[in-house]
Amino acid sequence: ENFMFFKRRKSFDEYVQEGKKDSKVIFLDVREEDEYASEHIIGSINCPLSRIETLDIDRSSELFVYCRSGARSYKACKILEKIGYNNVINIGGIMDLKSKYLYINK
Repeated sequence: ENFMFFKRRKSFDEYVQEGKKDSKVIFLDVREEDEYASEHIIGSINCPLSRIETLDIDRSSELFVYCRSGARSYKACKILEKIGYNNVINIGGIMDLKSKYLYINK
């Protein structure tokens, strides 16, 4: 018998919960500074997509990359991989976060 297992993509919340439990995970917000200032995941770092090539942290870091909708973070992950970051995951957009009160810094 052949069973097909389709891996459901984790929700933004699941990624956040997973990342919060692992001290090695760095949340990277690639939105512009004003967007970051209005709300972001507590403890995240901000490096806008427009300046992503200037990111200077340990290349082996586990990066959970997000933006507003997931589009900029997708582009950022591609660039980061090209410049030598080999552990990057696009976790999507902060607009999809359901449990806002837990993780948002306003």
